Amino acid sequence: MYNFRYKYPIALGLFAGLVIIFQLILHQGTAVALAFAALPAILLGIGGIIHKQYTFYAFFILNYVIMGINRYIPIKSGMIMTVLALGIIVISMVKEIQTRQDWERSKNFLTFAWCIWLVYCILEIFNPSALAAPWSIAIANYAFFPLFCAILVPVFFTRYKNFQWLLIIWASLTLLAAFKGYWQRNQGFDTTELRWLFEEGGGSTHLINTGIRFFSFFSDAASYGASMGLSLIVFGISGFYARKKWLKILFWLAALGGGYGLVISGTRSSLAIPFVGLAVYLVLCRNTKAIFTTAVLLIGSFVFLNYTTIGNSNRLIRRMRSAFDLNDASFQIRQNNQQQVYHLMKDKPFGIGLGLAGDKADRFRPVNRHDPLTYMATDSWYVMTLVETGIAGLTLYLLILLAILFKATYIASFRILNRELQGQLYAIIAAISGILVTCYGNEVLNYPNGIIVYTLMAILYIAPYYDRELNQHEANT
Repeated sequence: MYNFRYKYPIALGLFAGLVIIFQLILHQGTAVALAFAALPAILLGIGGIIHKQYTFYAFFILNYVIMGINRYIPIKSGMIMTVLALGIIVISMVKEIQTRQDWERSKNFLTFAWCIWLVYCILEIFNPSALAAPWSIAIANYAFFPLFCAILVPVFFTRYKNFQWLLIIWASLTLLAAFKGYWQRNQGFDTTELRWLFEEGGGSTHLINTGIRFFSFFSDAASYGASMGLSLIVFGISGFYARKKWLKILFWLAALGGGYGLVISGTRSSLAIPFVGLAVYLVLCRNTKAIFTTAVLLIGSFVFLNYTTIGNSNRLIRRMRSAFDLNDASFQIRQNNQQQVYHLMKDKPFGIGLGLAGDKADRFRPVNRHDPLTYMATDSWYVMTLVETGIAGLTLYLLILLAILFKATYIASFRILNRELQGQLYAIIAAISGILVTCYGNEVLNYPNGIIVYTLMAILYIAPYYDRELNQHEANT
């Protein structure tokens, strides 16, 4: 049964399509016009045969591996992900014509918050120092993907099993990423990876005096370490709440893989994810046994790394231990860079424009009036946000993130009754808290971590629907 609630927009679209077809016949020929005319039928067919969840699963998987693909086959990864997201939106609109979708699920605080941030990012195009090209590239990661996930995940993942399948897919991808890191460490790098390290400059940050930082099929070791840390917390905690034995085993294997990947990445800032994550979980769980176990693990790990020299002969342990050294040379360089950035930003309350901070600005430097801020390493997601959107943008961004987390914590703590679901939500909140702290040390909300985090945020806000479903199922059995 087709849904004709949108007959006027459809009629307008048909009229516009006829005008375009006429222009294509005049300027591009009949073949191009016919191909364009066939698009609605193709989209209707795709919308009819493909389950909406599958399109997002495919999007999620590609997001996870696209930077690895980019290393071997140079592609415009950002453009591909944006176009794919737009394609999913079009398919959703086609499905709306065929069967009414439950868009009410998307009307929540998360969507509202990301809409505010999107408006701010759109207004950044009027920044006097902004450039259209970098703005159009950067806005996808900044604002489009968060809102895309906030709106479509609730509509696509209408059942708890949809969320469970997402976790299973993510756990499998985590194991794949951990295995690739293991292969690099024990079998060495392949030709393409060696070229990236020795000819394209990757070695300057990955072949260092403390050893090799492994990166699996990610863009760099920082993104790899952050993603593995995220998996470590989410699956490590969720494993304790999973009811099915095989799911417990899968989650704990993924957690072990995540822990291994985090360690071999050599990314010290990513250690914040397990430490902050466990601390947040300690506050949330309200279970005496879990609190005791988590506290012992957290305090024991901190004491081991910060107050002992046990295992210093192992370079991986030695590098992790340096994360707690405030006199570390790398940390001091970052602090000095940030002080210079703060000084240069005093007269730029709205930043220099999206996409113009750090390495990303390389291709635009001939036309960016040689702003010194575009030459300075930001080394932090928040410093990058400060440079590109100003203190006004960074303040708004941080307030939005904190509000999203506090609201999600309230939902998980007081509106969820199912123990398994609540444990998974606590794991997600803990992991997101950790990665947001890690953002101070590295730019890690790029592919794939950004979309993973935005997807998890959307799950937090539709959890009450899952809770009702699970409670009803238990009542009927």
